[in-house]
Amino acid sequence: MYEIELKAHVQDSKDVESKLKSFAQFVGESQKKDTYWKKTIFSQSTSKEVQIRLRQEKHSRGDNPTSVVATYKRKNINAAQDGTKFEVNEEFEFAIDSRHSFEEFLKDAGFSVFRTKEKNASQWKAEEVFIELCNVPPLGDFLEMEILSEDKDAATVAAANDKFLRLLELCDIPKEAVEPRYYNEMLAQQD
Repeated sequence: MYEIELKAHVQDSKDVESKLKSFAQFVGESQKKDTYWKKTIFSQSTSKEVQIRLRQEKHSRGDNPTSVVATYKRKNINAAQDGTKFEVNEEFEFAIDSRHSFEEFLKDAGFSVFRTKEKNASQWKAEEVFIELCNVPPLGDFLEMEILSEDKDAATVAAANDKFLRLLELCDIPKEAVEPRYYNEMLAQQD
């Protein structure tokens, strides 16, 4: 599964929330606590850093209000013809029944924690676009838009980008507010 995603800085979250109410369906709220683990894998003459995220999420929807999910991504930043940068990630996710047991496995496999992140979000849906208006301390407020797709061909990615830009416009967020960096990159600059 591919995750096509765009995020943008938000100056006035109340104003953006008001705009979202006019065209998107509210689906709930969530509090996410992410723990990022990494390991460097060495082979003959190269090395590669592998990362996995453990996310504990409390949300206001569904029968199970708290879940723990492990996510591994093959990340990629793409640029549209207009220069807008957005993520196209191949994503592998699975639920964790015992966080402690999985963390013990990660430690034994040579992984170590390198970052934590919190995100509080109101969640919305507009067509097939999942939207989060979120706060990521200490980085501030963001609007995230995501489409999950079986394909990452140029036409699919371009269509997603067009939808994202249209939704940004509906929220009165300028294209210049788009943030091409991953949250971990921004948090690293805060260290």
